[in-house]
Amino acid sequence: MLGLAKRMISRRHAVIVISDPCNRQEAHAAGCDFFPYTTAPHRYDKSADSTVLKDYEATNTIKGFKLFLDHIACGPALQYAQDVLNVLRNRKIDVVVVNEALFGGCFAAEVMKLPCVMVIPGTCSFPAPGMPPPGMMPQKGLAARLLDVMSSFIFKKLISSGLPSFNSARTKLGLAPLSDIIAYTYGFPRRLLVMTSPDFEFPVNFPANVRITGPILDDPFVGETDENFLAAADAKNLILVSLSTTFQNQVGILQNIIEAIGQLPYRALVTLGPAVVGLKNIPPNVMIHSFLPHSQVLPQCVAVVTHAGHGTVIRSLAFGVPLICIPMGRDQTANAARVVYRGVGVRLNKKAGAKKIAEAIRRVIENPDYQRKAQELSLKIRQQSQWHKACQELEATATIFRNSSV
Repeated sequence: MLGLAKRMISRRHAVIVISDPCNRQEAHAAGCDFFPYTTAPHRYDKSADSTVLKDYEATNTIKGFKLFLDHIACGPALQYAQDVLNVLRNRKIDVVVVNEALFGGCFAAEVMKLPCVMVIPGTCSFPAPGMPPPGMMPQKGLAARLLDVMSSFIFKKLISSGLPSFNSARTKLGLAPLSDIIAYTYGFPRRLLVMTSPDFEFPVNFPANVRITGPILDDPFVGETDENFLAAADAKNLILVSLSTTFQNQVGILQNIIEAIGQLPYRALVTLGPAVVGLKNIPPNVMIHSFLPHSQVLPQCVAVVTHAGHGTVIRSLAFGVPLICIPMGRDQTANAARVVYRGVGVRLNKKAGAKKIAEAIRRVIENPDYQRKAQELSLKIRQQSQWHKACQELEATATIFRNSSV
């Protein structure tokens, strides 16, 4: 999202970011004005203790999704709307850009009669013809049609549990209650920008407001770098391990991965983020860092072991590096399915032990097909990252609004 903001600023637009207080430094570094959430759920730091969405405590994916609805998308929608309205009522705004499923931001735009664009900084998670349920693969013929019906029914059933708080927020804001959150997502935002590669996304018949814009490959803002790292790494003999910069209770999985790499003739770099502590028995071929921009190390890598968050996946593929995906939840099972579908890696269950992880790493590194397909996809992703379609869509939305207002 901040990569998109920086590009809009470079095109001579002004950008305001409304987010958690802990993101102030990053927003200012990108050149944005910043307003923190004060009413909506917010964090002052990125520690495990401050985590708002503790979906890693859920016993299954369905319960994890309902926690997301309760704590992010629908439950605090009124509070998000109030924080956004405080800014919209005091600043001249052309377009409201809302992160995926932050419906409160959409409601604020609706109240103020401003155009709204929703951005999905990854692959699309909403159902559409050809989109299988998360973690599954696309099908053809009758199986595909049945899968479409099943996927749409399941998702609509799940997301409907958020309708009471969704509509409570709308009513308190003077907006009419609705019966279908998915229809609202594909209907109210002028554009739904899916910031991934069309060659990574599943072949889907998206609704009319959807645009696949190509990915933004910027490294996230970090406070630490290691200038001497590349000199110490062996060329093309490195495995990068990256299991999210946010806390998802990943210590056990990381411990299994580290044990697996200790059995292999490769060096590994493990990037932890700010929240992971308690690792032990680190073998001599494993290096541990809190933060390191992945673009510094991916040119040296033969494989990446990851939770399959979109940022790590798409940057790895942009450098032609195949993946071993161990999804822990959220959008990760869907990204891992796309990795397998495109033939650029494998996926494992998060309960996989060190032996199985080591076998998967060997398979990906030693089978040249994974490397070849990842390199083929790399060329397309790098070209698509230069499209600037997301910027163009935002500019077009603003222009249409200004002209219609006149």
